[in-house]
Amino acid sequence: IGTGFVIDHYGSILTNEHVIHRAKKITVRLDQSNHLLPAKLLWKDANVDLALLQIDSPQLIHPLTFGDSQASQVGEWVLAIGNPYGLHLSASVGIISGKNRSLKTEKRTYPDVLQTDTAINPGNSGGPLLNLSGKVIGVNTIILYPSQNIGFAIPSHMVQRALF
Repeated sequence: IGTGFVIDHYGSILTNEHVIHRAKKITVRLDQSNHLLPAKLLWKDANVDLALLQIDSPQLIHPLTFGDSQASQVGEWVLAIGNPYGLHLSASVGIISGKNRSLKTEKRTYPDVLQTDTAINPGNSGGPLLNLSGKVIGVNTIILYPSQNIGFAIPSHMVQRALF
């Protein structure tokens, strides 16, 4: 279980590569219903931990827009949207705790990530980190175990560079 978000009117959905890494079948739920839509993997890059999916939606899809992560400031309020532990459409609020952090895990290195104290839990990966204008400034990616409320997001400027 992970999270993603729509980035255009054509049904393109962005998520983390680690969310879909071992998936044989990918499905997407757009709303509160239990209706699942099949998704096709268009692109993935394990190095940047991003994946792009495509769905055919029977409804009009309203995409999120990217904001400028480089203009964000430590102490700025942010909102994380996701599916922590399968709790669909959950939101948590916090601040940007740090910028330009570098993390290394067993599988990859995350350079230049945003640090946030916003509650990010298993299932939030791939979801948007939004500024108070509703713009995506990061993609929620990883938490620092065993601490609480130390999460990290891939900044929007790196996401856009990888996608476009």
